Amino acid sequence: MGEIYKMQKADEKLRFTGERVTFDTEGQAVYEHLHRYFFAREICRGLDVLDVASGEGYGGAYLAQTARSVVGVDISAESVTHADECYATSNLRYEVGNATSLNFADASFDAVVSFETIEHLDDQKAFLKEIRRVLRPKGLLIVSSPNRDLYSPVDTPPNPFHVRELTRDELLAALGAEFRFCMTFAQRPLTGTLLIAESGTEKDHVAHFRTFERRGQAHFESSEGLARPLYFLVVASNSSQVPLFSSVYIETGDVDASIRYRGIVDELRSTSNAAVQQAREAAANSEAEAERLRGRLASAIELGRKSEQNAAQNAWLHTQIRLLSDERDNVARELSKAYRRPWRPAKYLIYHYVLRALSAASGPFSREMAARLKRSAQKRSPTRFDRSGPGEVDVSAPVGPLPVMPIVRGGRILTQDDARLITRADVDEVSLPTHETPLVSVIIPSYGKAWLTLQCLRSIADNPPSTSFEVIVVDDASGDPDIELLRLVKGLRLEINTSNLGFLRSCNRAAEEARGDYLFLLNNDTLVCTDWLEPLLAVFQAFPDAGLAGSKLLFPDGSLQEAGGIVWNDGSAWNYGRSDDPAKPEYNYVRQADYISGCAILVPRPLWRELHGFDEHFVPGYCEDTDLAFRIRAAGKTVYYCPFSVVVHLEGASHGRDLTSGIKAYQVVNTKKLFERWRETLTAEHWPNGSHIMRARDRSRNRKIALIVDHYVPEPDQDAGSRAMMAVIRALLDWGYVLKFWPDNLNYSAEYTPLLQGLGIETLYGHYRSFGDWIRENGEEIALAVLSRPDVAARYVPELRAHSDATIAYYGHDLHFRRLGMEAEAKGDSELAAKAADMEALERSIWRAADIVIYLSEEEAAVAHQENARAAAIVPYAYDDFANARVPPQDREIIFVAGFGHTPNADAAVWLVNEILPKIVDKVPDARLAIVGSNPTEAVRALASDRVEVTGQVSEEELRARYASARLALVPLCTGAGVKSKVVEALREGLPLVTTSVGVQGLPGVEHIVVVADDAQRLADAGVELLRDNSLWAQVSRQQIEYARENFSLDAFSRSLEKALGRSI
Repeated sequence: MGEIYKMQKADEKLRFTGERVTFDTEGQAVYEHLHRYFFAREICRGLDVLDVASGEGYGGAYLAQTARSVVGVDISAESVTHADECYATSNLRYEVGNATSLNFADASFDAVVSFETIEHLDDQKAFLKEIRRVLRPKGLLIVSSPNRDLYSPVDTPPNPFHVRELTRDELLAALGAEFRFCMTFAQRPLTGTLLIAESGTEKDHVAHFRTFERRGQAHFESSEGLARPLYFLVVASNSSQVPLFSSVYIETGDVDASIRYRGIVDELRSTSNAAVQQAREAAANSEAEAERLRGRLASAIELGRKSEQNAAQNAWLHTQIRLLSDERDNVARELSKAYRRPWRPAKYLIYHYVLRALSAASGPFSREMAARLKRSAQKRSPTRFDRSGPGEVDVSAPVGPLPVMPIVRGGRILTQDDARLITRADVDEVSLPTHETPLVSVIIPSYGKAWLTLQCLRSIADNPPSTSFEVIVVDDASGDPDIELLRLVKGLRLEINTSNLGFLRSCNRAAEEARGDYLFLLNNDTLVCTDWLEPLLAVFQAFPDAGLAGSKLLFPDGSLQEAGGIVWNDGSAWNYGRSDDPAKPEYNYVRQADYISGCAILVPRPLWRELHGFDEHFVPGYCEDTDLAFRIRAAGKTVYYCPFSVVVHLEGASHGRDLTSGIKAYQVVNTKKLFERWRETLTAEHWPNGSHIMRARDRSRNRKIALIVDHYVPEPDQDAGSRAMMAVIRALLDWGYVLKFWPDNLNYSAEYTPLLQGLGIETLYGHYRSFGDWIRENGEEIALAVLSRPDVAARYVPELRAHSDATIAYYGHDLHFRRLGMEAEAKGDSELAAKAADMEALERSIWRAADIVIYLSEEEAAVAHQENARAAAIVPYAYDDFANARVPPQDREIIFVAGFGHTPNADAAVWLVNEILPKIVDKVPDARLAIVGSNPTEAVRALASDRVEVTGQVSEEELRARYASARLALVPLCTGAGVKSKVVEALREGLPLVTTSVGVQGLPGVEHIVVVADDAQRLADAGVELLRDNSLWAQVSRQQIEYARENFSLDAFSRSLEKALGRSI
């Protein structure tokens, strides 16, 4: 008989927050947590244990049954008070604390247990560093985390409490940075039976564990190991592992789980049916009914989530949940009618409905949950959520992915079914600004339907661009009496044709009346969204070859109507992305397009005149916009799709959808005309219908495609590595490459992702399950893959080799193992030395696997050359401007610029303030120091004083201003590898520099210009001389600028990169 031990259950209940497990929680979550703690209970016998994020406290109580001592730490004072009152014993106590800043001395514990914690933290690295710090040398960490690929599949709402969930590889990579040994266990709740080998000689022949699982109604699957684990548990240590074991948790109180699950499903069905009925009543009766419905909908969604999480345990339940998901969508549709808002598919707006429901509910739990959902959405989704009124949460967008839907009369967009007369009061509500010399003329052709045109004008008035513009409406002799009322719209130029010219000629006539430098053709059945014009104008600034720029088009329900058009070699065309999610990465970067639908396009007026506008060969209309795009290319210009300009298009409201009658009938006829005119071009430059879609949408038939992989989207104002990567990106763009950027963290950055997208780079983010899926689909199109950083690159090489013939170039930035080794030697840290050895093995394996290896100095490239004959050095940084001759400033400010999250930089700052600066002040009493840069550590912040300023992150503009006003740059690095951006920046700015031998690595000849010293006294003496001697200062400044201009120009960088890549480009 096995060991019997007591269930730990508090007499008093702890308030449920929606995330932490308490004994009011039932089912799967409890079983998962108990199993983990029981596993840890066995391993922690006789040990001193720390339970991080101890929550309700029951876990620590189980650990204390076998451990020598247990301390539970939780950030919630309420949880700690509860746990201490209910579970504390002589060997168990609880404390309030932060997981990323533990209040314990180094080497205090034999084991740390932390279940379902890491995914809640912003700074996961700090969390693991703290755990390693408090562990004894042979200590171990037992940690668990949900498997992101299964826990949060694509197009499902994320857990609002989680900041960043991890895949198995990401979890192991994070742990591997701190621990040398990791043993992984897969955990998955299930309903079924267990067959396990018993003791005896036969057990020696049982070599594998297999999973047999029902898959659908008619199939089963046999898998090696545990298939599709929902969680991973890892035991990590820096010494040899303790004996470990596999285990099973059996909940005898719930043998037939399907009985209880059926109850959940029945409850959901009942709630959904009732909610639907109430929604119908609310739509017909009152807002009060809709208020009550929001709470019911929230319950239905929550029950649906519970059921979906358990669906994998029961095949019968899986079918029921699929049906009930449809029912949930019906509930939301009915709710949207009650609010007189258009329905958008649930996968776009599931957050929207949850947030609205929670906002309407009362009590602190609802407000807390809504706040958490909002924070989670902002961090993890390409959409964000803003409050638009008391108690109301609405959808809005950052720069790129998902636009603000326009708000119109009655809370919804008027459609073809809403045709009505307009009144003087309607017109008086709309006012447009006027400009004598507009930059842009907005041309809106119409044929009656004044109510539709007025709705379009109102959207412009509600979202006026910052640039000067005029609006011209030209009515094609419709005879609609309401059209005359539009003359009363303030700021509008209304033109009425004396005879019917047709759509095409009407546009051409209005263009003749325009005064702007640009013409923006806009259909009257459209509504513009926020920032609809400026991004289109920016295209012409960023791409000098631009001849036309067009908007992203949405349907009124928020789904995508067109992200540029594709024309196939048979003359047929696609509205690319039609009815898909407009937030997907492939729809959100500036790119060339075959054409843009003419309902929202911007064209320079001189080019329009040169081409004589729309060609009357296509009178009265249809295909004239596609033909215009082809003629623009024939004139040597380019057509661009711009996702940052968003327009809602009712499609068909102006001319209907019937292809057999009216002007719409010309669509078929004119398609044939288009094919005949451009047959030769279509044959030579376009793909067969539906093939090579990625190339077709990018117009890249004759251009190479390159993939770049880095740890995250470059942040060029934050770190040197990002600036170096941006130089590579710009060079590849200059050479004509089509670029795809894959950030390893797959995060969408509202600040930095649009920077790449605006350059024409497809930047991938959270819509993809895995790199493997993406490269299997697109690998044959990739010619060059640039992989950055060893811990990232190593995980991408196998998939690239398996699914692509791309040339793989490894861009190392610096020798990571050498930097770690120098740091280990300086600190006498044996563990860091072991990590350096592991890193060297990893880097050398990547050199062997890559086709080309690139470093930023000849010295580093020579080391890599031992493993790869095509290892080469490139110019490390590239600039397009350099300082002019400077006059010595009178101020005695010294600056040290760096990113202080990097340990060598933080150590240098401490040495500078404690040892070098006092020696300078002895001789130059008015000398001051500014420590400038992101992520200053606590030790760096503590250096601040009356004489020392610690700025933290500054903008690029402020940084350059500081370089311009400072007297001296001092870079006292003791460890590090590679060319240092902070040194190159000082050279470029002509700010006299004093640094160490580490600081000038990879900069041949610079020692003849700047003072290089490795002891505090010589560094101080050199600094004093430059602070005092104006003549010397001017000489050094001039020489530094000349050195930088010769070695770090864009041309120099491009030449060096081209030489390194060789035949690959």
